[in-house]
Amino acid sequence: MNYQEDRREQSKPVIIHQSLSNSDIIALLRDSNYFIRFSSTVIKDSCIFPSSSVAFLIVDDVFNSRRQTCLPQSTRLASTNEQGEHNDSDRSTELLNRMEKFSRLHQRCFVILRYSVFDSFATESLQNIQLKFLESRLQVIPVLNDNGQSVVEAMLNIAKVMCKPVSEVLKERLESIQASFKSSVTLMHETLKMLDLSPEEINLVQDGIGSLKKLILATEQDLLDCGLSREVVVRIQRFFS
Repeated sequence: MNYQEDRREQSKPVIIHQSLSNSDIIALLRDSNYFIRFSSTVIKDSCIFPSSSVAFLIVDDVFNSRRQTCLPQSTRLASTNEQGEHNDSDRSTELLNRMEKFSRLHQRCFVILRYSVFDSFATESLQNIQLKFLESRLQVIPVLNDNGQSVVEAMLNIAKVMCKPVSEVLKERLESIQASFKSSVTLMHETLKMLDLSPEEINLVQDGIGSLKKLILATEQDLLDCGLSREVVVRIQRFFS
């Protein structure tokens, strides 16, 4: 394994939409030892941290040129440029639709709004967005547009908080394996009871064969090697034939 592969193994993955490939957050994430994987299948302008099961939608201050809000129908500025109004409305609608789709797709999701300046327009747009998604699981975080520093800091802080410790993850996996094993053993035990096998004969099969799948595929000799009588072996094979 070369240096790049070794570093990739040690890095945590982040899936980022290719629309952010030239964003200022990329270098900052790499400096924080994250391995970047670009994708065109995730939602535009989104970042996903698989190890934390959390997703972020990064929205720049698209209203900076005219200080428009994200909900034009309630907070529009007067303008004599009808074409400009139409374009802003279309852009706002597209953004809101993207946010709604984002909130439906991800269980734990955040929208990071990057504002060039926190003024009355920024405050009003933030309030409108929060009200619109009040009953959804989407959470909105406003940050100052400072070359990506605040965005990355917010994402990493949330991702670290939501990332389960390795010990907890391993414990859950072991419990899942154990539960699966117990259910398999229980199913095999109940199946053998249906065949009127004695507790001693059931133990012989479980110790000698191991699983119900292996029992179904077992040959006559396999069953005889467990210490079962030929009559019991015939009974088992007839049941699964």
